[in-house]
Amino acid sequence: MLHPSELVQHALASEFGSFWRPGVYHSPLPEDILPWYATVVDSGHCILCILPMFWKPEMSQHEVADYLVSVPVKSVLRGYEIREGVVVPTSPLIRYDANLGLITPEEDTEY
Repeated sequence: MLHPSELVQHALASEFGSFWRPGVYHSPLPEDILPWYATVVDSGHCILCILPMFWKPEMSQHEVADYLVSVPVKSVLRGYEIREGVVVPTSPLIRYDANLGLITPEEDTEY
């Protein structure tokens, strides 16, 4: 499997084109989520994650890239697990709605 930072670059380039950039978060991040960090123009400071309801063991590199979603850093820091090297947020404040998509606390979004 590609290194997490390579997966992040590939996923962001596919999804957002030129609307993302590597960046530096204003506070130190835990080492295990640092490779998954990016700044997305319309989402701000994010960690690329796979939501728990979409996680399955032994996902291929292609599946991981397909299921990555940008989640605000603050939301991820509320609780997460590393599963087979991939960040999976565990906070009950992070939800997914089939019609609305990802739902996180509004105050967690930072630019």
